[in-house]
Amino acid sequence: MSAFVLDASVTAVWLLDDETEPRADVALTLLEDDGAIVPQLWHLEIRNLLLVAERRGRIAGGTVAERIEILKDLPI
Repeated sequence: MSAFVLDASVTAVWLLDDETEPRADVALTLLEDDGAIVPQLWHLEIRNLLLVAERRGRIAGGTVAERIEILKDLPI
């Protein structure tokens, strides 16, 4: 297989503890095997969704940077 286009909504499932979606699990497996490409705005979308999640209490305060670091190790 080859790289696929990764959407911010799928990435959100990986980063937000209260989100579940079986297709996101499949995407993570594909990502580990084949890598992914992202739209140009993906990085901004991810940062924004994490900041909004923090503001709304969906993730603990001060964990935005930690969650972004998790993504840096993935073949994106």
